[in-house]
Amino acid sequence: MRRRCFLHPEVIAASRNFVNVRLNIWLNEQNYQREHTLVSATYEGGSYTANTVFALFEPNAEGVQADSFPPESSMYYGTRVGSPYPACCIQPKEGSPEIGRARRAVFIRARRKEDLGEDTPEHLVERILWEQENGRDGPGLAKIMNGLAAEHVVKGSSKQSMPVLPLMPNLRQAINMGATDSRAVLVIVRSADDAGKKPKVESTSMDAMLQQLLFEEGIIGRMHAVVATPTEWAQAKDSGKVKGSERSTGIIFLRPGFFGKTAEVQTELPVDGGLEATRTALSESLRVFRETWRKLDREQLIKKGVADGLTWREWDPEAECINDVPERYRDKAAQVPKGDDQ
Repeated sequence: MRRRCFLHPEVIAASRNFVNVRLNIWLNEQNYQREHTLVSATYEGGSYTANTVFALFEPNAEGVQADSFPPESSMYYGTRVGSPYPACCIQPKEGSPEIGRARRAVFIRARRKEDLGEDTPEHLVERILWEQENGRDGPGLAKIMNGLAAEHVVKGSSKQSMPVLPLMPNLRQAINMGATDSRAVLVIVRSADDAGKKPKVESTSMDAMLQQLLFEEGIIGRMHAVVATPTEWAQAKDSGKVKGSERSTGIIFLRPGFFGKTAEVQTELPVDGGLEATRTALSESLRVFRETWRKLDREQLIKKGVADGLTWREWDPEAECINDVPERYRDKAAQVPKGDDQ
């Protein structure tokens, strides 16, 4: 599934009925194995190190509430039907007859038998075909999502425990994901009196305001939000992780560094700035960010990181352990032509 399908307005609207989970698969072996229960670690007889998969699970899918992770049989929709196990290779050009369902079913069974050594049950073949026929674009994916949401209506009693702000776990991960996704980072630093409260709409007037703003068109999905206590914010500034801040509390709009290790302040807003003033400031900050922040492509990012002596640790599926910057990155950096730094 192409990523732009997940940015379609209908998909964004449908996603508000779901709990969204994102894995950092290079964090450790467990996360790596979790992701590969969905896409398989084997493709055409070799190691398959895909690091991205989009999937929807029913609320009662096996493994969702356990320390394990749902296997493919629990998936309601997912990209395993796409790249590694296509339902039909590529459909012919317009005007040519499409490949029929029966032929696609034969292809699915044969490909999975060759790659995974498994016989695919009939109900799974049918679901793969159904998902492929309905999830090729944004409206189709929204149809799948809305159908799933309609089957599992939110209970009234659960609303009290539902999060009302789309928050990242902590400032470090928010900055890291901001750099990865080309997104700004919005840090919500409450006053000392409110710092210990949970991020619910009734906790502070600032939260109530942001609950509305962060779901408005033009703002939703364009930055990663995170709550930090005054102490955490002060430590981030003292350590150099965040530069340019003059506020101890408030709403701070950050520009992440290329490598997601640091960030600099673009805009700082007071806690009590008001709805309209905050909306205007956030919209303007996002406009400036989109026009001025550019992510390096993968090869140039690796080259610059190696040249600057940056290191990071991640799970290496080949060595089966946590390693510093794998040598394969250094090899790729050496292959980038010199002088091509733009």
